[in-house]
Amino acid sequence: FKATIQNSRDAICAFDAEGRYIAFNSRHARLMRDFYGVSLQTGMRPDEFMSGTETFILLEADRKKALAGEFFTDVIAFEYQPGHLAYFELFHAPLVNEMGQVSGYSIVARNVTDKHRREQELKRLSLSELRQRKLRNAEFAKITEERNRQKEEVLLATVRSLEAERTRIASEMHDDLGPGLSRITALMQLLLADKGLQESTREVMKKVLESSNATQQAISEIIWSMDPRHNSLGDFIAYLRYY
Repeated sequence: FKATIQNSRDAICAFDAEGRYIAFNSRHARLMRDFYGVSLQTGMRPDEFMSGTETFILLEADRKKALAGEFFTDVIAFEYQPGHLAYFELFHAPLVNEMGQVSGYSIVARNVTDKHRREQELKRLSLSELRQRKLRNAEFAKITEERNRQKEEVLLATVRSLEAERTRIASEMHDDLGPGLSRITALMQLLLADKGLQESTREVMKKVLESSNATQQAISEIIWSMDPRHNSLGDFIAYLRYY
């Protein structure tokens, strides 16, 4: 880690869980010297030279978040001259030891002062354009919302139509095919009760009766699955147990 940060173009430092410096590169040391007039040493704590400042308050809050295992980025401002601010983007990352525990955290600081100034200038120049864009976006959002509502209505109508058709088909199968097969089954049972039947005829009629019973069972399953009221996991489990 120490070898890596020395070759970085960003200002990088690392702290242990108590907030003491365990590593930093020359760019970070130069920043602390320029802004706070301190010569950094390993083992020092930021509160030794920036205690009570807004920067220290922010860094203390960030330290707690990093030690909780969070990765995050924020922006901090330094007043390097009266009325002049430098802006730095800070990326915080926890340091994890071989046991998988957070033992410290690191901060990568990138100078974004020029970027911040350009963004502020663009905001000032584009304020009216942004207002117009917001109006267009709001209008577009309304159109999109209306289209989505229409799609939902069409989808809902389609679903209701499909459910009605499924209900109709299930009802017709139940009212037409069911009774017909029941009559066939009853007739076969009545004929099989005749003791004068030849054995070959009896065997054929038994097969017809078995086929009728199997068809009734299959139709019962189809009718159940076609009924929209059974479109739930609970109904499926109940039917599975019954089956």
